[in-house]
Amino acid sequence: MWVMVMRCVFKHHVYLCVVSTALMAGLALTSHTSKAYAQAHNCGSGGSGVVKTISSDQPIVCDSRGTRILNSSSREEININMDRHSREEAAVTVKNGADITIIKKLKVINGSGSGKPVIKVYGGGKLTLNQEVDVEGATIKKEIEVEGRNSSVTLNGVLTGIERGEVKVSKGGMVVLGEGVKGIEEVKVKINDGGGTVRFDGNVTFNNGSEAGIQITGNGAGKATVMGVGKAGEMVTMTVNGKGVG
Repeated sequence: MWVMVMRCVFKHHVYLCVVSTALMAGLALTSHTSKAYAQAHNCGSGGSGVVKTISSDQPIVCDSRGTRILNSSSREEININMDRHSREEAAVTVKNGADITIIKKLKVINGSGSGKPVIKVYGGGKLTLNQEVDVEGATIKKEIEVEGRNSSVTLNGVLTGIERGEVKVSKGGMVVLGEGVKGIEEVKVKINDGGGTVRFDGNVTFNNGSEAGIQITGNGAGKATVMGVGKAGEMVTMTVNGKGVG
């Protein structure tokens, strides 16, 4: 050990130069990795304050705590082509406490028949969709998955192309059908293992000929909550047309 110290002191200029070179290389690698990570996750890099701009055509992945409102880089809708980004968990993934609001229409296409859902929220993530969600051209599963306590999805716009699709809530998650949501009539809303909550803020109608409606499956029984929340003095109703399970 002493010899090493003596040699280090004797050649301290060279030693420091080597350390500095390694340090710079490490910093460059860290910077490159951080940039690649941010770009791959596409959760907003521009804009001001909590309003961030995302790249259209890429899946949205937000996985860190904090509140963000996402806008698109163009003035039009957000388009996600899942054929080009097959490695992601879903077209939109929100996890690890991220609180995200998307203020543009979301359109998802393709997916080569993979078993991935359109939207996946877990780990305490929260997602609010204020505009239309169009999955007419999607070939991934036409599903919205909400898993885990403090995880939630709020739908405020029109759902297009999700007929006979599913909204799955499990392990204490919550889905909110906002006052302006439309296109839910043919959708199965399932409370699965571990239970969860379905809240509707306006009148909701399901057409049960396609087995649409709120279904409680697995061990969700006894842990499921379905409730309507209207404005002061207003009553909200859930109507199931046809026969079958609901």
